[in-house]
Amino acid sequence: RSWLKEVLLSLLNVVGEAADGSAAAELIRRLSPDFLILDFDHDELDGVELCRRTSAQFPNLNILVFTSAYCATKYHNQLCRAGVRGFCLQSSEASVLLEAVSQLLNGARYCDPAIEQLVKQAPSTHMPNSELTEAEVAVLIRLDSRNKEIAEELDMRVRTVEKHIEVILAKLRVPTRIAAAAKAVEFGYVLLPVNYGS
Repeated sequence: RSWLKEVLLSLLNVVGEAADGSAAAELIRRLSPDFLILDFDHDELDGVELCRRTSAQFPNLNILVFTSAYCATKYHNQLCRAGVRGFCLQSSEASVLLEAVSQLLNGARYCDPAIEQLVKQAPSTHMPNSELTEAEVAVLIRLDSRNKEIAEELDMRVRTVEKHIEVILAKLRVPTRIAAAAKAVEFGYVLLPVNYGS
């Protein structure tokens, strides 16, 4: 947190810092800040819920998530729906963090290009006879997660995820989701969440 404060002082007046989600929620309620940088680095949904409640209470608050590639690719869509306007990797240089903050201060959104490329993978033109839809690709690249987690991330019903998986297996002509995931990797997809660059 001290590194973050040092970097941010050129752009922001740092009015508070917290060690966990409960302390952050209390500080936000008390201070009503204009900008929140959330160090989101746990495999849990507390950060998503904190963002959801905070943006409902303070709709004009800029929320930037400072996180690992793993959390950014696992919770990206949920965090966007919860009001997050920016994503910056913890492995980023100070200049990237400052760029992210500047973009949000100017009313734009910011997503680290590496994260954006991963969460918005398009149907592959190298996968013969598969004709996967964008929704099917979104499920396919998340097959390493449980159906409930995929449903939460993509804002789908679990039954919808199950139907997509049935169609994916049929289109790829494979018997299991493990085989489908292996085929996806073979054709250049990156399975989410990724666990590098933390």
